Amino acid sequence: MIPGDWTPYHRIDDGELIGYLKPAGDDLYTPVTLFGHPLSDESGEDFWAEDVLEGYGLSYLADRWTLDRGDGTTSRVVITECGPDHMVVALAEFAQVIAPEGTDRSTEDWGQTWQLPVPTDRLSR
Repeated sequence: MIPGDWTPYHRIDDGELIGYLKPAGDDLYTPVTLFGHPLSDESGEDFWAEDVLEGYGLSYLADRWTLDRGDGTTSRVVITECGPDHMVVALAEFAQVIAPEGTDRSTEDWGQTWQLPVPTDRLSR
């Protein structure tokens, strides 16, 4: 569940929730995604963090991410669902119409999905 001290940020144009301002101390904030991933390595004042979120919008939901599977391995995934308490990711290759040439389908977890708590630290770019 999203921590209570994170400030929800809604897009100016249509009011859509696009991320959060995560407190970073001394009136500084880190702009984070709906699932808690930082959108910058820096922190700044609230207006700066809001500008970063406006710049990204929800585009990060369409990106491919690297999932730490929790067993020492990683997989490229796409986000298929994202809510305030959990998210679902699926193998990125599964989201493609055609698997990359040379992919050994017998060793891939075709159709595999993972439900992760939000916020999560198991995704990276």
